[in-house]
Amino acid sequence: MLRHAIVLCLLVIACEPDPGTPSNRWEHVFSDLPGALLGVWGSGADDVFVVGADVGEGPWVLHYDGDRWRRLNTGATGTLWWVSGTSSSARVWMSGQAGLVLRYDRDRDAFTRVEGVPAGVTVFGVFEVGGEVWAVGGEASGSVGHAYQLQGDVFVEDASIPSEVEEAGHFFKVWGRAPDDLWIVGLGGKMLHRDAGGWRAIDTPTGRRLFTVHGNATIAVAVGGFATGLVVEAIGDTVQDATPPALKQLNGVWVEGDGTVVAVGVEGSVRERRGSIWSTPSGLPATLDDYHAVYVDPEGGVWAVGGFLVVEPQKDGMLLRYGEPIPNTF
Repeated sequence: MLRHAIVLCLLVIACEPDPGTPSNRWEHVFSDLPGALLGVWGSGADDVFVVGADVGEGPWVLHYDGDRWRRLNTGATGTLWWVSGTSSSARVWMSGQAGLVLRYDRDRDAFTRVEGVPAGVTVFGVFEVGGEVWAVGGEASGSVGHAYQLQGDVFVEDASIPSEVEEAGHFFKVWGRAPDDLWIVGLGGKMLHRDAGGWRAIDTPTGRRLFTVHGNATIAVAVGGFATGLVVEAIGDTVQDATPPALKQLNGVWVEGDGTVVAVGVEGSVRERRGSIWSTPSGLPATLDDYHAVYVDPEGGVWAVGGFLVVEPQKDGMLLRYGEPIPNTF
């Protein structure tokens, strides 16, 4: 009997989880920061950049290196709406209010303001692919969309954008697989696609506004809406409505290589599509504030940022993460 009891005890111990082993979970790494967090991008789980609102001391810019967070001083003023880069380049791009576009050079740990976008334009999105850099936005006092390409050290407006799309409203995001396979979305209810023949406007099934676009080698997914959410999916130049039922407005989206979609939006919304099935992850911390952007790292960690976004400057910054626990100080 004693021998059997010892064996049973060892089996129980072996089956129990090691209390010292971290486990994946959803958690708010940061919440209630003074400025809202609006953009997130990384080249990996150990190289993540977060940008956000300027509430009086310059825009929020945080970097996580896998061990610790560091707040970066840009030397600039104005809210930053977006951040992106490439894993093969030392450059990270950030864009935002009053024509602000910043290039962060990792090698020098230094920021450079890149000129060319007028101060009257808010740059809601910036993206680099194949050595080309694009910035998109809209006039703070109007409703015209603008797209700029980096030429040398200066952004120059692209005059080939169809005028009927420009005049329909602000551009919010740009993304693509290559310089001749780019997508722009915004208020106009259309998606712009650039191929070897130039830019073309593509009607969407609903004609509603789109905030963010991202994709993989096969599909481009754009999300948006107003009050109720919207998801459209482009394969080639064919765009279809992929909106699931009972969806709240979505602001950010990320598409993984296998086609998995992670989208975030108002009132703490997080939705995932695996295969053809949409679901809400379990274990999400409660919040009534809004998520604005999302990034999924190569290890499957999910990073979503947001805050109280209905005022200017946006406030109460938060960072939601799925993965093993990480530090929450800087």
